[in-house]
Formats: sequence, C-alpha cells, structure tokens
Amino acid sequence: MYQFKREANIYFLLQAILNSIPQVSAMNPITAYLPLAFVLGVSMMREGLEDYQRYKSDVSTNRKAVKFVKDGKLGIGQAKDVQVGDLLLVNENEDFPADMVIVASSTPDATCYIQTSSLDGEKNLKTKRVPKNFDKLVPSGGEFDPSDILITA
Repeated sequence: MYQFKREANIYFLLQAILNSIPQVSAMNPITAYLPLAFVLGVSMMREGLEDYQRYKSDVSTNRKAVKFVKDGKLGIGQAKDVQVGDLLLVNENEDFPADMVIVASSTPDATCYIQTSSLDGEKNLKTKRVPKNFDKLVPSGGEFDPSDILITA
C-alpha cells in the first residue's frame, strides 16, 4: 500500500485495470501489469535496502559508548540505554547520543559550540548556552567532577 502513495503508481494501476476489461481495451492485460509489477518491485527493493542500511546505522549508533552519571558516579554504557533524565558527559568532538539539554560546560561563560551537520547539513558551529540558574546545579568553567552534582529523585 505504501507504493500507492505515489500518484504515478495509482495512475498505472488504473491503466492496468482498464486494460484488463475486454470491452475497453484490445490489448493483453499482461502488457499493463508487467511494467507496473516491475516498477513496484524495484521500488520495494530499493526501499527495503534503504531500511536495512538505516537499521545497520541505528545498531552501530546504539552500540557507541556513552559516559553517564548514576548515583553520583561516572559510568560508561551504551547509547541504547540512555533514558530521559539521564545526565551524560559529552567531551569535545564527541557525537551526542540523544537530544540533550546542556546543564554545564567547561567554559567560563557556560557555552558550547555544536556542529549540527548530521541534522541540517550546516557545518558552521552553533552556540548553545547553559540555561539560567543551571550553573548553580552544576558548576561550569572547570574540570567536570560528577561528585559536584547533587542528584535528587
């Protein structure tokens, strides 16, 4: 059914149906159904291959190591285990394993420069700041120490 979201495929299907009515067409219906079946088959194989490539990319991404803070201690896990609310430690030139909110930065002005080329194709760096009053939760401007964080449930 996904293939028939394209208007051209619907058109060719209707043509094939009309060709299969002997009173409307003198042509053999096979001459309409074979090209339609070929186009639909090639489209399904291409989309299946793209889905498989995305699956392999997702598996690779989900296996990447992630540094996180649990119970006031720094640990390492896999990206697939990241949950909403987890505190993650991302160092310079590392990919983000998920959508994130910056709660601390090692710069004195609590900023980060982020490249979003994997999302929007732009290679220029975007400036992101720690939200107001978050600097009281986690000290910025120095070496990150997980013991500085007070985690409450």
